[in-house]
Amino acid sequence: MENSIMTSVALSLLLGIATTASAESTLLADNVSAEGNSEHIHTWNKGRIIKEATCTSEGSIKYICLDNDCDASRTEVIAALGHDFNLEFITDLTPTCEQAGSKSKHCTRCAAKSEITEIPAKGHTWSQGETLQAATCSQNGVMSHHCESYQCDATKSSVIPALGHEWDEGSLTASANCTQKGSIKYSCLHKACNTTKIEYTQPLGHDFAEKFTVDLAATCTESGRKSQHCSRCEERINTTILPAIGHAWTPSSTIEPASCTQEGLSVMRCKHIGCGETITQTTAALGHNFTAEYVVDKAATCSHEGIQSRHCSRCDIHGEEIAIPTLTHIAGDTIVEHMITACCHNEGSYDEAVYCTACKGEMYRKSFIIPVKEHTWDEGQFTIYPTTSNKGKKVYTCVECKITRHEIVEKLHEDIRLYKDNKGESFRVPKDSFYSGSEAFISYAVAQGSPIEYRLSFSVEASEVGFLDEDWKEISPDCRIAILTPENCPAGEYTAHVTFKDEIGKETNPIGFTFRVTSKNSTIDEEETPHKTNETAVYPNPIRDQVTVTFSNNSQERHFVTIINETGSTLFNASFTGDETSIECGNYTPGRYIIKVDGTTFKVIKM
Repeated sequence: MENSIMTSVALSLLLGIATTASAESTLLADNVSAEGNSEHIHTWNKGRIIKEATCTSEGSIKYICLDNDCDASRTEVIAALGHDFNLEFITDLTPTCEQAGSKSKHCTRCAAKSEITEIPAKGHTWSQGETLQAATCSQNGVMSHHCESYQCDATKSSVIPALGHEWDEGSLTASANCTQKGSIKYSCLHKACNTTKIEYTQPLGHDFAEKFTVDLAATCTESGRKSQHCSRCEERINTTILPAIGHAWTPSSTIEPASCTQEGLSVMRCKHIGCGETITQTTAALGHNFTAEYVVDKAATCSHEGIQSRHCSRCDIHGEEIAIPTLTHIAGDTIVEHMITACCHNEGSYDEAVYCTACKGEMYRKSFIIPVKEHTWDEGQFTIYPTTSNKGKKVYTCVECKITRHEIVEKLHEDIRLYKDNKGESFRVPKDSFYSGSEAFISYAVAQGSPIEYRLSFSVEASEVGFLDEDWKEISPDCRIAILTPENCPAGEYTAHVTFKDEIGKETNPIGFTFRVTSKNSTIDEEETPHKTNETAVYPNPIRDQVTVTFSNNSQERHFVTIINETGSTLFNASFTGDETSIECGNYTPGRYIIKVDGTTFKVIKM
């Protein structure tokens, strides 16, 4: 509807513009001759709609002259617009279940309609229904239905057909037999229905077997009878006499067998079941049956004759006996008897014997003595472990008798090994103290062993410029080795080797180092070569009981010293003023240490 109104407004505007355009055209014509007066030409305005045109009625528009001192005006008719019907139908009356509705195409400008069409009634949409009265086996039920359409309250009723009885499989109340009827009772399965009915079955009649059944079996001496039986009752027909069958004897069976000297007894029995008749007979004695070969009744031994005879195959009677000559001894293997094992404390013994293989009699015997065994010692256990400075003790236990013995273990020996710095060097070699005619010191730290002497040897190049090898010399307490640089020694790099020897005379392999001779020509009077950085020094290196740190010339400043071990633990941290301080290090364990002085790092070895 909103779209129709908008369309009407749009068409009105378009028509107004069209009308205005028409009016303007008329204006131009009027300027040529307005109201028959050619002397004045009106200048009409665009006009003002006095009455809007509709679909069915005309409208009007009024024009006024714009010229001064002219009050002229004129009115024009606007033609009726005519209806503008929508293209789609609009429902005017919605159909219900029982009443038809209608639809039409509406004018977009007014209430006019076209193509008015009827919409058929929808019809009721009935629900599945609700049972008002349930059907039974014999009576109909009633069901109520309501219309499910919107705003429809219509209802209707429908009939539920009677169910009819639904019978169970029935139960047998009386079985039919050959001469009497049977009966079956049926009950309705529907709930609340107790109806039952009885149906009767016809008598079965006799069912006689085609084959005869023996009513009385014939025996060996008496007749019997047979007849045809009904399969359902005791009625019989065609009874027939069966003649006696006579005896049927089994083969003769032995009751008591005959022996070599006595008769036997046998019997024949009737095979028929229920007949106990027998016939007894005697059998003749068998007589002895001696074997052709002789059997040994008593074996000959190395000291007695034996006996052999022929035996009866059926009884214990022996025939003629014959003597078996006495045997000679046959020596068997020598065997060991009465073995007593020797141990750590007692002798052992055993016998050697020989027996006859025929009579098992003893032919030879001799006794032997086994000497006392040596102790079998285990690997031993330390009661005191040896060290590099003390002997140890070890106890051994005999695994046989558990006796023990003690043994002194010599002190452990450690090969000589030197500490190495992070560059893998064993010696600390000063960089600027080797120059012509001077004495320099290389230092080291002992990681293992006890060196007491050293030997110094130079390379061929060093020997050619005047460096002299040194034979075994005693180790100095500060672990330093002095090297004398020859006069006029050319500057350059040289190599040398140091060999150490311990208290038992064991030598190390030669340990090499390299040193550089500079052109510097001055002497160093200090007893030991310190670490120096600008004007700060740490010495000696290696250190033993204490280390000395010299600071810059400005004694008024405060200096900070820290000592750190190999694990990163801080052992010393203090501040000082002055030119020099000494720090006790006697309780430090041998190894590498870092000394930081005012942020500068020095690496030292503790002996």
